[in-house]
Amino acid sequence: MVGTVLYPKANPKACKSFEDGEISFKTKLRGMPIFVPADRDFYFTLKAWNAHNAGAAAIRVADDRIEPLITMDTHEEENAQADYLQNITIPSALISKALGDNIRKSCLKEKWSI
Repeated sequence: MVGTVLYPKANPKACKSFEDGEISFKTKLRGMPIFVPADRDFYFTLKAWNAHNAGAAAIRVADDRIEPLITMDTHEEENAQADYLQNITIPSALISKALGDNIRKSCLKEKWSI
């Protein structure tokens, strides 16, 4: 997948809905798909849902520690099979802390953040 990476400065962990801050990652007509990098913390699936609802083409969640990457799973709440889980249609993946740090620095340096 080819696209544009936009770092959400106001909601870097993607723990809240982007609609609250009126941020949209929807692709403009003939534009490149938008990828959202997010910092790890909070529930992985909720981050994916928030990015999905804001129109992102994909989300990459950066690990917050240097460690071998793990498989992300649903959170262990009473309602772990929340309705939104089956409705997430964008690709989501955990990436290493180093890669996440590099993406964040590049986005902020090049003003690819909103």
